[in-house]
Amino acid sequence: MRIHVEQDVYDSFNRAVHLKGISSFEDWIQVHADRLNEMIVESGMSMRIDNIVVEPNGILPRGATHAPHDILWDGRWGFETDEWCENTCPNKIAYWAMRIQPSLVHEWAHQLGFAHMYDANVLPADNAITGERLNLKNPEVTGGQDDIGISAETGIKPPSYILTALASTKDYRRGYYGEYLFDTPENNIIRINDLNGAPLADAIVIVWQSSNKKISSSSLVLSGTTNNNGELVLPNQPVHSLTTATGHTLKPNPFGAISVTGDNGLFLIEISARGQKYYHVMTIHEFNLAYWKGFRSTAVYSIATDIE
Repeated sequence: MRIHVEQDVYDSFNRAVHLKGISSFEDWIQVHADRLNEMIVESGMSMRIDNIVVEPNGILPRGATHAPHDILWDGRWGFETDEWCENTCPNKIAYWAMRIQPSLVHEWAHQLGFAHMYDANVLPADNAITGERLNLKNPEVTGGQDDIGISAETGIKPPSYILTALASTKDYRRGYYGEYLFDTPENNIIRINDLNGAPLADAIVIVWQSSNKKISSSSLVLSGTTNNNGELVLPNQPVHSLTTATGHTLKPNPFGAISVTGDNGLFLIEISARGQKYYHVMTIHEFNLAYWKGFRSTAVYSIATDIE
């Protein structure tokens, strides 16, 4: 990671009262790197601040990473005066010099390649089927935070999904974003059970897929009936296959051309049986987890309904 900081910001950090044991902008940055590395240590990965460049005022880009691109570094982040000195430099900087800034660690996680979990969500206004908010509720994926699972302020450990996704890029340079979403089993089957856990045979199943975080009647990707075991195969959609330099392959899968932000990675599943109806949400993250757990050829996903 390469850090760029404009002169006024740098000087103001160096004059501020800091966290215990911190005496400079450089120290403040390294504390944030230490916090991120503490949180992802179980992945076997780490992030290193390799270079800090003090820039003239007004030179850094005023958006995105606030830093110039440079392929010699896997990531970069900048601190520019317009953002940090909106009123006067000491005000904002005096506050954050005493704290870990969670948003900074969050943005560095994106530099490691993580997309937001919530980019797979669908808001009520964008759900033309049920009009409800659709989002993943699997704590193994989100850690209960509905985001990339990293809370630097409290030091909450990221969920297993985050750690495993990171581990899948071990020994490779960064530079890709969200390519871990390509990791899906070759064959995927949903198994639908009733309220008592018994298979729901002959259930009518309709599946809609999100597109740009929206669901509509034109989003239909599957309509079928479960077999005697309550099972139904999710058909693979064709794609232009590719393999990234980090070893992740986009291949035919139930979601088709998987968006690396995850914004087409949600299924709304309608299950009708015994005169009753039930809705269920699946996201691309559950398919990734199955793949990482070793189900490379075939994965079966159980859906518990409240159908009696």
